[in-house]
Amino acid sequence: MSTNQDNFSALDRDLRQFGEQPRRGWWSRNWKWFVPTLLLGCIIICCGVPAGIIGYVAMKMKGLEPYAVSLQKVLMDPQIKEAIGEPIELDSILPSGQYHEEGESGEAKYYWDVKGPKGKAKIEMQARKMGGKWALVVLTATLEDGKKIDLLEGEKIENEAEPFNPQAEGEEKKPDTGPPPPNVNQPLPE
Repeated sequence: MSTNQDNFSALDRDLRQFGEQPRRGWWSRNWKWFVPTLLLGCIIICCGVPAGIIGYVAMKMKGLEPYAVSLQKVLMDPQIKEAIGEPIELDSILPSGQYHEEGESGEAKYYWDVKGPKGKAKIEMQARKMGGKWALVVLTATLEDGKKIDLLEGEKIENEAEPFNPQAEGEEKKPDTGPPPPNVNQPLPE
């Protein structure tokens, strides 16, 4: 074994005489670019994936009919324009709230902020889907001074049930139950 080691050390000595260094391993040759690339990759994955998910959810939420219709009403309302000025811009990246749709029915409830040159407002929207058609139920703007503006004031809400009135026209009708059931008294076994 010592002869092999002597041969290798003699080879290393000969290579050094001619100005050549013995070949280094992969890690010692490449660590200077590999470590920063690995760190950058980790940062991109840790920050990019959540940002991508939030962007996707925001895009989906903003594309839903109840949000789009209510946002258009807010942007076109003269009371809001007067209160916070023009141009009106969204002040929140993602509306908060909830959305549920199942076939021909559904409910949506969103909150978001808008701003203008004169101030800000918090928007609350509630919508209901009945018979495959969305209708806004609540659309209010709360200004910075606490004043609330009802953006649906004077509009009839579609698909809204008539309020219950016990003194409605006509007599109260009791359901026809028919004759009482027969009395069945049978002794139970013990």
